[in-house]
Amino acid sequence: MKRNVQNAAMVLSVATILSGLPVAALAASPQALAQSSAATAATESIKLPAATQKMVAALEKLEPGLKALTDRQVESSETYIYLDWLDPKRNGDYAFFTFDLKTGNLVSYEAYLTSWRTAQKATDDTILKKVEQAVVEVWGADKRKTMGNPSLSAYEEEEAGDEMRELLIGSRTVFYPVLLNGLEIDGGNFGIGFSTDLAGHIEEINVREANLKDVKVPDVKTALTPEAVKKQYFNTAAFDLGYVQDGKDGKPGMHYVLRYAPIFDATSGKLVDEWLGTEIADDTKRKEANFKNITLKPQAKSLAVKGEADARKLAASMFGMDMKEDDWYLSQEQDDQSVTYSFSNDDSDSVSLTVDAATGLVTDANHWEQEVESKTVLSKEETLKKAISFIEPYAVSTSSNVQVEIYDPVKSAPLADWMKKIDKEMGVEEEEEPGHIYGFSFNELHKNTPILDRYYWVLVDSKNGKIVQFSTTLPMKDATFPEPKVAVTEPQAVESFVKNLPLKQSYIWPTYYGTKGPELKLIYTIDTSKGWPYVDAVDGTLNWDE
Repeated sequence: MKRNVQNAAMVLSVATILSGLPVAALAASPQALAQSSAATAATESIKLPAATQKMVAALEKLEPGLKALTDRQVESSETYIYLDWLDPKRNGDYAFFTFDLKTGNLVSYEAYLTSWRTAQKATDDTILKKVEQAVVEVWGADKRKTMGNPSLSAYEEEEAGDEMRELLIGSRTVFYPVLLNGLEIDGGNFGIGFSTDLAGHIEEINVREANLKDVKVPDVKTALTPEAVKKQYFNTAAFDLGYVQDGKDGKPGMHYVLRYAPIFDATSGKLVDEWLGTEIADDTKRKEANFKNITLKPQAKSLAVKGEADARKLAASMFGMDMKEDDWYLSQEQDDQSVTYSFSNDDSDSVSLTVDAATGLVTDANHWEQEVESKTVLSKEETLKKAISFIEPYAVSTSSNVQVEIYDPVKSAPLADWMKKIDKEMGVEEEEEPGHIYGFSFNELHKNTPILDRYYWVLVDSKNGKIVQFSTTLPMKDATFPEPKVAVTEPQAVESFVKNLPLKQSYIWPTYYGTKGPELKLIYTIDTSKGWPYVDAVDGTLNWDE
């Protein structure tokens, strides 16, 4: 499986440098300053903290090429020390450092040397060993003990159309998460991130510390056991039974597939919101009243898109809009897997189509427009009719008989008192009304059993009847499915999930309008790092759909 760049901010920072835009933070060693003939009076008056001197020396040892940057200056602000190294003989070669003025610790480092450009590619193992050495030598062995295992990701763009992409191809990023009481703080990217070039030279370092002053941190001893949390959550409504075409070993099979991967409060086992950390209602379970088998009238209109003109025409047809070029502006993104055409107008309305790069068929479509006031709100049945009317023109011939599941609108997560205070200060009125978006999943049937990975997904706004989102996995290749025989009962599937599904314990730091909350939340999450979990309905084993 190809790995993608994990830290987008890191890549964007590299792109900014390569495009020649100014860099905010600069920074280096006292030995370097002695070599600088261009040092200003302000430079000479700045004494580098011992920690800064040690870190700079360690980086020079790791990357000897930095010694060629002999034009060196140092400046400071109220909070940072900036070091700026340039090569007087090579325009464009540089190293910029930023250090915390109070502690002397490294905040960021960015470097580019022409001599580093090479076709030789370092292996992932070589990169990991070098970055591990950097962590120990720059920060020390004791600091290393406070960080978790590193994760490595790579920039894999094969077709580079400009100089920036050419330089990024083959680059790797490595991230070390900071640990608190032995646990990661999810969602904040707290830790140390490295970016290397093709040959393994360290081009960028970004340090993100978690300032926990006056922040309450739950004691890990207050957490329930993972087994207690799983027993509290799992029942027969926590998963769906059906065929999966691309199942175990790529073959069709019968699976008990987990419906959701919720986030649990580790101290209570209750479900909490991913960002706010507040307790939410358990809307993750299957509701039999929201399932029904229906018959569609497939018309199999083409969802093929070969370029901008096709995308504009199809989007207009799907969403019933006049999308003239003069009124709707296009932006386009592409990677190895897909092409996304995004249209927007002066009213901030937007439409996007995502097309599979291999087949040229639309897999996702999104439509958003400024909310139009409506005196009537559509019922559940009326929104279902809207969804059916939308997909029938594009439904393929195998989709005559489907099972539809209706997802009721979900209320927003409740706000903690400190969040309500922010709302009050901003003049935001808290809305108590329930949500108004209905979701519909249409799964093809085989012998009256749903095929869980052959589906259409539609979101409908009940306030105006507009289609908000559409996605599909169809058409798929033909497959021969086994007889719908199940050897493992639902209670046995529950037992397998409880016994074998790992939970990951960590912290989250609730955030609201960019403001961090006064306390961390101790949570459990379902480990989906290996794929989506399911229990084989024939042998009862827990597996992961990659």
